[in-house]
Amino acid sequence: MIIPDALHAQPFYFGNENPRKTTAVSASFSTIDFEYNGDTAPPFLLEFSEPAYGLTFSRSNFFASVMWGTQNASDTTETDLSLVDFSLFAWSEVFFSAEAKTAEKRFFVPISLFSSFRRVSPRSSDAALDEFNIATLGLGLGVGYYAKFNETFTLEFRSIPAIGYAAQSFGESSGISTLIDTDLQVHFASVFNSVGLSFGYSLRIQYWNIRAADIFGTVSRDLYDYKSFGHTFSVGANF
Repeated sequence: MIIPDALHAQPFYFGNENPRKTTAVSASFSTIDFEYNGDTAPPFLLEFSEPAYGLTFSRSNFFASVMWGTQNASDTTETDLSLVDFSLFAWSEVFFSAEAKTAEKRFFVPISLFSSFRRVSPRSSDAALDEFNIATLGLGLGVGYYAKFNETFTLEFRSIPAIGYAAQSFGESSGISTLIDTDLQVHFASVFNSVGLSFGYSLRIQYWNIRAADIFGTVSRDLYDYKSFGHTFSVGANF
C-alpha cells in the first residue's frame, strides 16, 4: 500500500495587505439604453436612452456612483422622463498565493456586496404612468487585477457578475436583479503637487425581473421587467 503525503498547500489567501492609497472623485458621463424586457408590454413604457451625468467616488475596495438625466418625449405617444441612479460596491479580495497579498501587481477574486437604486419616472405629475422605482441588494463574485507600476501610475480592473433581491420602493412588488459590472480605472498620483488625475470606464449590464403586486389588477405582472446596457466615462482628481 502506498500512502500519499498529505497536501498542505493553501489554495486561497484572504486579506489585502497592500491596498490602494489614493481616494478619487470624478465627474461622469453615461450612455444608457434602458428598455422593457417583459412578455406583455403595458400601454406606456418607461424606456430611457438619453445620456446621464453624475459623480463617482472610489478608494481601496469601494466604489460608488450617482447619475441623473432627462429625456424629452419625441411625440404625443410618449412622455418626458427623468432618471436617477445610485450604486455602490464594496468587496474583499481573495488571492491565489500568499505573496499576492503584498504584491504591487496581482490578480484576485473580488467577493462583493452591492446595492443599487434606479428611478425612471414621468416628469409630468398628471402623466398616467407608474414609475420604475427599484432598489436592489445582492452579492457578486468575479475577477480583478491591480497594478502599481510606480509611485505615480496605478491601474485597477474588476468584472463582477452579481445577483440580488430587488424590490419596489414604498410598494409591494419584488423579484431579482442580475448584473455584470466591469470597471477600469487609471490613476496618476501627484500630478499637481499632492493632487493627481484619475480616469475611468465602466460597463454595466443589468436585468430586473420583478413580479408586480396583485394590487395592479389586470396590469401585466411583468410591469417592471426591464434591462439596461450602459457605458460610463469619468475623469477627476485623486488625493
